[in-house]
Amino acid sequence: MAIDGGVLRRPGVARLTAIELISGTGDWLLAIGLPIYLYALTRSTLTAATAMLVELLAGLVAGQFGGLLVDRYRRRPLMAIANAAQGVALLPLVTVHGRRDIWIVYAISGVEAALATVTAPAGQALLPSLLTEQELVSANTLVGVASDLAKLIGASAAGAALSVHGLPGLVVADATTFAAAVALLVLRFPGIEPARSTVVALRAPWRPWLEGLRFARRTRVVASSLVLVVLNQLAQGIALALIVAFFVTDLHRSSNDVGVFRGFQVLGTLPTGLVLAAYGRRVAPETLLKASLLAAGCIELLQWNGPIVTTWFGYYLILEVLLGIPAMAGFVAFISVLQKATPDSHRGRMFALFGAAGNAALLVSVMLGGVLGEAFDPRVLLNITVALELATGVAAVVLFRNQVRP
Repeated sequence: MAIDGGVLRRPGVARLTAIELISGTGDWLLAIGLPIYLYALTRSTLTAATAMLVELLAGLVAGQFGGLLVDRYRRRPLMAIANAAQGVALLPLVTVHGRRDIWIVYAISGVEAALATVTAPAGQALLPSLLTEQELVSANTLVGVASDLAKLIGASAAGAALSVHGLPGLVVADATTFAAAVALLVLRFPGIEPARSTVVALRAPWRPWLEGLRFARRTRVVASSLVLVVLNQLAQGIALALIVAFFVTDLHRSSNDVGVFRGFQVLGTLPTGLVLAAYGRRVAPETLLKASLLAAGCIELLQWNGPIVTTWFGYYLILEVLLGIPAMAGFVAFISVLQKATPDSHRGRMFALFGAAGNAALLVSVMLGGVLGEAFDPRVLLNITVALELATGVAAVVLFRNQVRP
């Protein structure tokens, strides 16, 4: 099996893939290492939870403005500036030494989340301009594989790096990855970003923001995709809130086993990514999306109802590996569908809108899962997530029953 060399030879695609791998590794180093550091410093789970809440709220508030910037300015220079700003903004974390400095962590978490609302949509919006529509699935797969590798490397190394170098070491490592990303974006970047025929005026930012909402509402593929994202994230949030309780209550396992369990999904996502990178151009992303959502719902049905048959840990690890297949395929398909359906002039706002809607649904469902988990058996609520997953798949079949054009 060979990865689609034509995609890698496209101007800038290999650079964007490398940026995702390098910068993502640094992000996961900090994302995993910072909560560990905060808990060791305060012995409070509320501290890390508050930092996560600040990140979500900052992303929701800044997201739509970030989308306007992406649609107004050239994306590659904008990504370089935002990555540089993220690297510099991290540095005050080295001054955190005690409980009285926790406010610095909260402030920087918010700033980083706000800046990420520029970098992520800019990369997703830039990619389609570097290749043909038929190559989107393969290219998005390469970026997805790089993201998974970054998660694997960064999450695995976070604990060790923290124990050896402390929080300053994590900060320097993450800042270095941002600097490397800037270098890849600025130094001899292959290809020239095409000029856009229309730009977004920022003098009255609410007007292009409202115009973006109108575009999302009147464009069938975009509106349908937004429904799918909200349904899917509602299911994911409830599952995230209850997975530890499921392991402890229904499987009689340690909460530490959850980390091992979640890590096994990479064994499914990486091979799937390699297959899609090689053959992705042969599959319509709409078809891939429908199959992925339905398959994920069926696998989770077996997963969350497994205690009826067995509590053997290996059973759940095998299913988590299998779940990695539709997880990767669905991610790639969704990004490709949205890129195809959205003109270049609106991509920044659309990706920002989808990010905000997904985060809002995730936030609501995590809180809902946490509250309901106090009164109901985890397995009952997890079957609600299965119903939501299957409903999302059925909705995809109905909404994309024909090959529609935006």
